[in-house]
Order: sequence, then structure tokens, then C-alpha cells
Amino acid sequence: MPLIMEDDQYMDLFNEAEQIPISVPTPPVKKLAQRLDELGESGCCQKISWSKSGCVASITRDGRGVNLRAFQRNPADGKWILGEEAPLQIPSVHEEFPLVHVSWGHLGVDLAVVDAAGRILVYTAAQAADRMKLSREPFSDHESESNALVGLHWLPVAPQQVKYHMIWSGDRTDDKWQYRMTSHPWKEPHNPVHPRLSLGAFICFTRGGTIRLLFQQPDQQWYEATAEVEASNSAKDAFTHASFTSDSEHSLLLATHTVSGSILVYRVKINWNAQPGKSASPTFDISPLKAEDNCCPLGTNFDTGDATLGPSQKLSLPAKLTHLSFIATGPDPGPSPSFPTVLAVFCHTPAPVPSLMDQTHTQQPPFSIVARWELHSSTYSLHSGFEQLTTKKKAPGLVGQRQNMSLKRLPDVVLGSATLGFTSLDFHTRFAFYQSTGGVEFRDRYTMDVVTADLSENKVSSLPQAGFSFPASDPALHMVLSPSACMLALLQPDGTITLKPMEFGLGSWDSGENDPKLNAAIAVLVLQYSSASLQYMPGDDLFAIMPADMDYNLRRLFLRGTHHCMNVVADYPPEDASQKSFEAIFRNNVLRGCLSTQNLLGMSANGSRDLSSKLAWITLNLRFTSFLLSIPTNQARGGGPESFTMETAKSVTGLLKWTMDIMVYIMNDLIELSHECKDHEADRGFVQKRLTRLLTHGMDKLLDNVDSAKVLYWDLRWLGLSEEKREKQYLEKHAVDVLRKIVISCKDGRRRRCVRCGSEMEDMEWMGGQNKCACGSPWAMGSFSKRL
Repeated sequence: MPLIMEDDQYMDLFNEAEQIPISVPTPPVKKLAQRLDELGESGCCQKISWSKSGCVASITRDGRGVNLRAFQRNPADGKWILGEEAPLQIPSVHEEFPLVHVSWGHLGVDLAVVDAAGRILVYTAAQAADRMKLSREPFSDHESESNALVGLHWLPVAPQQVKYHMIWSGDRTDDKWQYRMTSHPWKEPHNPVHPRLSLGAFICFTRGGTIRLLFQQPDQQWYEATAEVEASNSAKDAFTHASFTSDSEHSLLLATHTVSGSILVYRVKINWNAQPGKSASPTFDISPLKAEDNCCPLGTNFDTGDATLGPSQKLSLPAKLTHLSFIATGPDPGPSPSFPTVLAVFCHTPAPVPSLMDQTHTQQPPFSIVARWELHSSTYSLHSGFEQLTTKKKAPGLVGQRQNMSLKRLPDVVLGSATLGFTSLDFHTRFAFYQSTGGVEFRDRYTMDVVTADLSENKVSSLPQAGFSFPASDPALHMVLSPSACMLALLQPDGTITLKPMEFGLGSWDSGENDPKLNAAIAVLVLQYSSASLQYMPGDDLFAIMPADMDYNLRRLFLRGTHHCMNVVADYPPEDASQKSFEAIFRNNVLRGCLSTQNLLGMSANGSRDLSSKLAWITLNLRFTSFLLSIPTNQARGGGPESFTMETAKSVTGLLKWTMDIMVYIMNDLIELSHECKDHEADRGFVQKRLTRLLTHGMDKLLDNVDSAKVLYWDLRWLGLSEEKREKQYLEKHAVDVLRKIVISCKDGRRRRCVRCGSEMEDMEWMGGQNKCACGSPWAMGSFSKRL
């Protein structure tokens, strides 16, 4: 008869009063061993990915589909959520082999979807973050085990990613924060076919040793070039993992791992054979650099010293490679010299103890070992006698120069649980490890020390250092960090996705700007948001970890910090009416981002705006409306009055009406202000006296030619700038197209909605070029409205 236990109490079989002290280990994550087997078999098995534009792509439970969900602010309560699922159209050719990997391009415009046979689908965004069209079908891809992908790497996009800006830290001096920023060229090949079209390209590596380069031509179609590395002679020579990293403007470094446990390093030079604006026909020059056999942790019987495993517990079981990443050289100058580094994560989940009552066996928890090799190069000279053997004369000293490559092994780092995800952050200066316990561990690239809050009030460098961390939660087998690494998306077994934001753990947000720790928290948010803005990322995930009702002084501190950190010029005096100033207003995307932030932070949960938000919203719309009006105006100017057609007039009607109504709105406020200032001139300060004088004389002249009654009773409800009940009732029944400035007539028609401010526009095919809101944020498709 089996032993029966109730309420975790063991039966006293021998009538003894004392209980037997038995330590029951924490049960491991369900299907953890199966997931580690997947990670060990291939480097391309990422089931969820978060784009820099703010869209999450995930593979369905059955492996037959992919769902898109846009990260957006819910207009109903102001909370940041993932929108409704938007499934991609997957061709029927993929029904035989399941989908195993999803990966976004650098700008979040292109998405690669890979199946188990190595066939690649590419999707391109279509006017909205969560709506994509198929731009490459895999009909020409071969179906074989050797064609399965084990590594995929997106190339940077020109002109956006020719140079990057690294914001290292913020230092406080005399209550002012100064941010240290350096600029660096992006030393990596990019698609040179048309530098102004932002054409995409990515390179991948197959299990059989084939390099595949997929790239776009000016016709927006995807083409492919391939090359073979060393031929595979046996199953042990097959590759399990591969990783590319930057080397120079024309070449990449490639690290591969074989079934036999060897790591092979190559240099891959891409010869595009194209001039800008013309088609390309790429070829490759592949050079083996170094081979390292029997790559495994330094020892299997060593003292870990990890508190989780115990100070004297030995690791006596083998570990399997699950992650391989080639880390590029860090920005220079950095804390210390850095070299291209091969980083390998070895994981192991021990077998369960044979018997719970068997005290001779100790249940060993899962663990990970991080192994690293630095790639060093040196030159050496041959004896001068070899120069006499050459048939062609060369410059003295050049014949004997040879380059020697070596892999320098660094000390291993032991982690107290199995690693399920790895991400390189901040231009390869920090690493993030997602553990099977549900936590995220951040480590410094140069020291491999864990980054935690150091309680510094005068220097900030990252969110974890300033006191932000992920709260404890149930782990998941598939996860991904947001672009700014402050939110975690967990793919659950049932296919749903849950979000876990960072939390500030050094105090309350209600303590105000005078709290030095909270002041430092705002400074690090400024640092992270400025970094995101300079990398063409919206930074919405950072707003999600801020309180929705953050104190006004803290909001002002954040806005001032972003302007200062990115050196934003927001003043354009009217006397400087040069063409250069106007172009700066229209093309300054950083200024637009700061105004968009100001508009967002001044919005309450129900959508109402304070004065700061209204000013930013009006400025953003004036900027965008002026740009749209300039297009037909310039066309008519070149072709005469007859070129201004009826269709053109209809297209600008809403824009002109909005412009006139904004003028009336401003005049209405000035009239009210003038009435409030009467008989109070003596009680005002110097600046207010000048304002009163301006209103007294200026408004009198204005009122001579304007009917103030019409101004006061002008219908301005559709502008959304008032807190009156009549306006709210109007907007509940009518939706206004934020771009065309008209009331949307079709109630049941499809609409695009801004992921940040919640504005809407009618989803019309001929408006496909307008892929962003007036505030600069992308659109999302969905059914919930502002009334939810």
C-alpha cells in the first residue's frame, strides 16, 4: 500500500515525536529540459521577438502561424498593453514543417520567419506596426535537414545606421545633470544598392555550412546570394549554432559551433558588385581565422562559490551549449580595451533524484556556465631570406608580414540557474541573461559583475544601477526584452503573452523631485530615452514604467533633461525666417520626439490635456499641417492656377479649416485673458505688466476688425483642446481624422490608431504613405476605441 501524506506532514512510522528533516527542492519549470534540448540543437529557435518599432511577433502553439501584437497605450485608462492579435498570412507551403524562429530587422520594418527546413519568409510593414505584407516567399528554398538555419543576423540600414551615438552616463554637479555622449561609425556592411531607400539585408548560416545573404533591390524585391564554407565530411562536422558580428565596413566575423564541440571563426567579406541606385550581384571572400576543439567549460569538478548552489557544492555533471553569440568590440574609448568575443552559454538540468527518501542523493539545481574567448590578432615577420624567393619586387618589409589570430580563454562565469535567453545591450557594453527562475540578470561586459543598484545619487549609467529591477514572477520558457530592456514579454504555454515591467525599488514616486534617489531615477530615464531616440526607437516601453500620474515637477524635470541631453533647439525666432530654419523645423525628428513626449506626459488617463500638452499638440499639428499644405501649394506654384484641381482643393479643405479654427481658438483665449487682466494691472509683476500692455493695445486693434461674439461662440469642439462637457460628448460620437483634419463619416470603417496618443485616421489605401501619426508614433490596427 503506498504511503499517504496529507498537508505536507509525514506519518510518524516509528511513534517518534520528531520529524525527519527532509529538504524538498523547488520543482523545475515544466518542459525545461525539452526547451534546453531545442536551444542545444539550433541557434535559430526564438519563438518571440520585440521590434524597435514596438511590435511583438510570436509563433503560435502549433507552430503553424505567427501573431503580431502592437505595444500601445490604452486610451481608456492610460495603461500600456499589447493590442489584439493580428495573424500573418502564412503560405500553405509551410504546413509540413513547423515555424521555429522569428527575427525583426533593425528598424522594425521587416520580419523574417523561418521554419524547421530553413525556408525563410520575409514580411514588410504596411502602414501599421501590426499589419504586414508578405514580401518574400520561399518557393526557391531547399527542403533538407542541412538547410536548417542555425544563425541569423540583420545588417544595419543606411542612412539611419551609418553612425551611432553612445550615452555612457549622467553626472550631477550643483543640482544639474551632465551627460557624456560619444559618436561612433557603424563598422559593418550594409545594403549599398540605394543609400536613401533604407533597403534591408540579412545574412544567415545553415546546418550544412552554407552562408545565405538575402537583400533587397531597388524594386523592393528580395534576392539571395550564397557561399559554402569548409565542406562537411560527417555528421560530427554539422553545425549547431552560428553568430555574426561586425568587423569592418565590408566584412563580418562569423563564429560557428559543431556537433563535435568545436568553435570555428571566419572572416566573411561581402563584395556587393554594385553602384548606388543599381542592382547588385554579391560575392563572398571567406577566410578561416581560428579553430578551437573540445570547447566546453574549463572544469566539471570545481567550486562554484555561487550562493544559490552552496559554497562547497561541486558541479559534476556535463553541460550542453545552448547559446552562442559573437560580441563585437565595444565603443572606444571604453572602460578598458575590448576585443571581439565569442560568448557561449552551457546549461544543464540534472536528472531527478531516484527517490525522495534517498538521502544519499542530493538534488542538484539547474545551472549555467558562461564561457568566453577573445579574438586577438598579431603580426609577425618572416626571415628576410624569404623575400628573395618572390618573383615580383615588393616594398621592403611587406613580404614577410603575416597575421596570426588567437583565441584567448577568459575565466568562466557560473550562473545559479539555467539560462533561457541572452541579449547584448547598449552597443555590447552590458549583457542580460534570462534565468529559469524567472529573473533577469544584468552583467557588465568588461568585468562580468552583476549590475545592481549602487545607491549612487550623483552618477547614473543604467536602469539596474539606478534602482530599477524586474519583480519576481513565474518563469516562462520563451521570453524577450523590450527595445530599452525595461519590460519583459513572456510567452505562456497557452500562446498568450504577459508583460512584466521594471519597478523602481529605492523609494516612492510620491517623494518628489527633492528626493536625490528619485532625482537620479529621472536622470537615468532621460539617459535611456535619449539613447532610444537617437537610435530611431520610440521609447514607449520607458513610459510604461513611469507612473501614469507622475508629479508635475518630475515630468518637467524629465522634459528638461531630454532637451538638454540631446541638445534640442526649440526656439526659432521670427526674425530668422531663412529657408534653413524652416527645413530644420520640418526635418528635426528629435525635436518632434520631444514635443510628442511633452504631449504624452501632459495627458491624463481619460485623455484630457494640461496646458503643456496642449501647446505641444498644437505645435505638432501645425508642423505636420504646414508640411501637407506645402505639397499642393508648391505644385500649383509650378504649374499655374489651373494645376490646382478640384481634387486638390478637397484634400486641403480639412487642413485649412483646422488652421482657421486654431487661430480662432488662440484669439478666444487672448480675449478671455484680456478680460481677466482688466483692473488688475497694478497688482502684476514686470513681465505681467508688459503682457497686460500688449493685450490692452493689441486686442483693441484686433477687435476693431473682428466680431468678438463670433469668436466666442465659434464651434471648436472637434479640436479636442477643451475640457467642456459639450466637447467630450461630441468626440464620443464623432471621430476626427488626425491627418486630414476631417470628421470620419464611416462609423464601421477600418481605422488606424496611434500607439501613443490614441489619435485615429481612416484606413484608406491612397493614404498608405502616411505611416506615422502627427506626433511621430506608428499606427496600430484594432477594434477598441477611446470609449472603452
